[in-house]
Amino acid sequence: MTVALSQNKTLDRYLTLSEISWSQLEQLETILETVEGVKLIYLDGILEIMAPSPDREEYKSTLSLLVEAHMREAKVRFYKKGSSTLGSEEKKVKKEPDESYSIGTKKEIPDLAIEIVLTSGGIDKLQLYQRLGVPEI
Repeated sequence: MTVALSQNKTLDRYLTLSEISWSQLEQLETILETVEGVKLIYLDGILEIMAPSPDREEYKSTLSLLVEAHMREAKVRFYKKGSSTLGSEEKKVKKEPDESYSIGTKKEIPDLAIEIVLTSGGIDKLQLYQRLGVPEI
């Protein structure tokens, strides 16, 4: 197993683990479910455990308000899904978007996901969403 730790306090902080099985992911989810503010991102055996920065929430909220205002002005019917966890063992992927929306009708996989990126490296979030079938990021 490989471990990498980001310590930058102004950006998201994350711990990256490799060679993590789906059952290990589920065990870690159970252990961390009571820890507030921790997000897990999983792709092909690589797990990022992230502690989002306060800036991420501010940017996400602002962008969400702009997207929603635009959709209301354009009279687009949408359903806010929030940061509901997406993924499956078969696809070897699991992620909570910062925000997500179904457009027109409610759907299991959102039509639009908002992903705030403050750090580089780690798991390729676009590849992750592509595998999930989310059409717009």
